[in-house]
Amino acid sequence: MRAARPILLFILTLVARQAARAQLLTENPLFPVDVSSVTITVDCSLGNQGLMGYAATGDVYVHVGLITSASTSSSDWRYVPFTWGTTNAAAHAVPVATNKYQYTISNIRSFFGVPAGEKILKIAVLFRNGNGSLKQANSDGSDMYLPVYDGTLASRYLLPPFQPTYIPIPQPIIKSVGDSLTVEYAASQAVNLGLYFNGTRVDTVINQDSVQTVLHLSTPGNQQVIATANDGTAVRADTLSFYVAAVTTLASPPAGTKEGINYLPGDTSVILLLFAPHKSKILVVGDFSNWTQQTAYQMNETPDSNYFWLRIDHLHPNTEYAYQYVIDDSIVVADYNTEKVLDKNVDPGIPAATYPGLRAFPANAPGSLASVIRTAKPAYTWQVTNFQRPPIANLRIYELLVRDFTAAGNWQGLIDTLGYLSTATASPTALCPAPIRRSARISPAAPVATVSPATPRKPVLTSTIWSASCANSKPRAASSRARFSSRRPSERGLEFSTMDRPLRRWTRLKPCWRATAFASTHCAFAPSHLRQRSPSSSATMSGYLSSSRTATPRCAPC
Repeated sequence: MRAARPILLFILTLVARQAARAQLLTENPLFPVDVSSVTITVDCSLGNQGLMGYAATGDVYVHVGLITSASTSSSDWRYVPFTWGTTNAAAHAVPVATNKYQYTISNIRSFFGVPAGEKILKIAVLFRNGNGSLKQANSDGSDMYLPVYDGTLASRYLLPPFQPTYIPIPQPIIKSVGDSLTVEYAASQAVNLGLYFNGTRVDTVINQDSVQTVLHLSTPGNQQVIATANDGTAVRADTLSFYVAAVTTLASPPAGTKEGINYLPGDTSVILLLFAPHKSKILVVGDFSNWTQQTAYQMNETPDSNYFWLRIDHLHPNTEYAYQYVIDDSIVVADYNTEKVLDKNVDPGIPAATYPGLRAFPANAPGSLASVIRTAKPAYTWQVTNFQRPPIANLRIYELLVRDFTAAGNWQGLIDTLGYLSTATASPTALCPAPIRRSARISPAAPVATVSPATPRKPVLTSTIWSASCANSKPRAASSRARFSSRRPSERGLEFSTMDRPLRRWTRLKPCWRATAFASTHCAFAPSHLRQRSPSSSATMSGYLSSSRTATPRCAPC
């Protein structure tokens, strides 16, 4: 029995080390050059898990290309040998274990046919099923990359594992005070290696190709590891930063704090209150923290463990601050209570005429969505202050989607068109609260975002009814402004009207609450033939309105 114990301990140590090494992509050799043959292994239990549990293990293929000195961006793949969605035998990946597949490239430069003189920087790779309907990628869905080296001294971290993004970043490091972290650093040749933790040297090896140490985490906050490789001529250094959480403070928020964003007197402070049961730690990152996790922005947990809250001070009045929540070190989300969302993928395509001065998505923010807070927002001045809502029974209401109703797809385009509605049989116009984006729905990630590229000029316009009466074609904003709640709207007594047929009387009913609320269940969009072109004359619009009174609408899903 005693003789078996060392063997058992060795096996347990080996298993633990392999578990610690688990990462999305691995390559052999560690430092391939342009003429190397390289074997790539993917672990589909990590990343976006696009092929995790895929039953047809013989139906997995690679899509590969190169980033070279001629590439203009990370998406400019060169020398792509296979077509997406085809089952070329040369692209077949071999299953090697549960959720693991392997593919070998023999001589990178020859395989891709890269001419001499063009430098190969990275291999770009995705794993997919045969028809391309499933793909294995990074956790954010982005392409995966492996560096190709030039034969000079190179070095990299092996532990903790890094994600194969274009610029590699660590896999989430979830640590608290009292935990430990294994760090391993490797070089392409035998050199002098050193490890420094928070400014203190913790390990050094001479004439070795790797160094490993265990860090004991005794203080909360931001931590920094610097690894160096020195061959006597050149020095390489890499920095690893991560956050060690403090113990979450249990505390009740100030009396009167409501779920969401609470703007405090003085216009320099806010309290954020987030509904997040069953979570253990949440931090706020944003412009005010330089997009780094800091102990000052770790949220307090309420005694009932249902909410997390934080007061943020020293904000500049009337200044937009983008922010996100980092939940348990593994989830990064925008605040669903925000009234404005920045979208990394969509916002660059929004014309300045639609949203003048739209700020860019923060360069250091992860993901694609960021929420916004802004103290001392200018109040909207209503042009009509004596508007009297007519009885609902007397209304014929036309509901439209701002994005698709005119070619411009913005407020000004709608204002320029209201004259057509005022000469027809509809009197008020109800605006579907959906943003000007290619998705015709409100994002479940931010269902109360009333200021977005769809609503750039009014602070609260969700479900606002605009009146364009026959007697006066100038638009007048009704005073009924229904705001969405992400939780239990029926408790707030909200009622929405929905039209069962175009220009017939509306039926008042309680909303059937779903993830996208009103836009999921109650929008009656114009038929596709109207949405595909803008109204060009009063005759066109009037003809459509009059001919649609008894037609059943062909509604696009919200």
